[in-house]
Amino acid sequence: LSPTVTVASDTYADGENIDLVANFGAGNNVDVTGAPSIEILVGSTSRTATYVSGAGTNQLTFRAPVFTGDSDTNGIAIPNPVITLPAGATIVEDNTNHPVGLTFAPPANLGNVLVDGIAPAIRPSGGVSLPPGSAYSTGNTLNFTINFDDAVTYSQGTSPATLAVTVGNTVRQASIAQPTGTTATSFTFAYQL
Repeated sequence: LSPTVTVASDTYADGENIDLVANFGAGNNVDVTGAPSIEILVGSTSRTATYVSGAGTNQLTFRAPVFTGDSDTNGIAIPNPVITLPAGATIVEDNTNHPVGLTFAPPANLGNVLVDGIAPAIRPSGGVSLPPGSAYSTGNTLNFTINFDDAVTYSQGTSPATLAVTVGNTVRQASIAQPTGTTATSFTFAYQL
């Protein structure tokens, strides 16, 4: 009795979990002791998907957290498709107490299991667009645009986001022009003179 392992196609971000599900088939419930695991490769970094749930059922879930800085743009890999049993760990058939098979075929969709644990940042070149150089007077609006290297979502907290700008010798606050919930790579802040 060997499992079929599946994983959801998605792009997983920092703090999210990649769950691999080992399915032993209808009516084939299994019991687990210890902490079995499955090794995955995220980019060139080895990560461990550790058993988290499913004892007494036919599906075991193995979880690998995504950490800050993790990145895999062409899909994770399972270089050794086997459930690893550390000392004292077992996976046995519920009704017979026989050990189950631990090897499996890697899921076919691994190329669609992407990882982006790198936080967006302001672009190093062209990250801030300033208003055109000109003479401005009362009633004119100065627009400043912040450009990110990846899409970000603006969620307003207790007050709208602002950008400190110096007008003459005085620091003023330019208010964000986009509504909360906007996802974009550029955000404009406006200050009216």
